[in-house]
Amino acid sequence: MGTNGIIQADDLKSILDELSDRIRVVVINDQVPRVWMKPNNQTIAALVPLYPNVRLADWATTSKGHKGWFAPDGVHLNQTGAIAFGAMINAALSAP
Repeated sequence: MGTNGIIQADDLKSILDELSDRIRVVVINDQVPRVWMKPNNQTIAALVPLYPNVRLADWATTSKGHKGWFAPDGVHLNQTGAIAFGAMINAALSAP
C-alpha cells in the first residue's frame, strides 16, 4: 500500500474493517524512494497488529539492500525482485 502516495490511517482502517471477516489479509508496506515511504510504513505498522486476521508482508525490510531487484526508477521490480516479492507474500499468507 502507498507506493503512489500517502496512506491516510482512516482509509486503511476502513479497508481492514471491511475485510475483518476474511481468514487472511496481507498488507505490504512500502519500499519506494519517495518522501511518503516512512510515514506510510509507520501507519501500516501501527494498524496491522490491531487486526488478528492481518499479516504484514514487510517489503521495506525484505528488499532493503537489494537495489538489483528494482528497475532504474527504484520502484518497479525486475524478474528477480518479482520472485522475491512473491515469496514474501506467500510466506505472509502461511504465517500463523
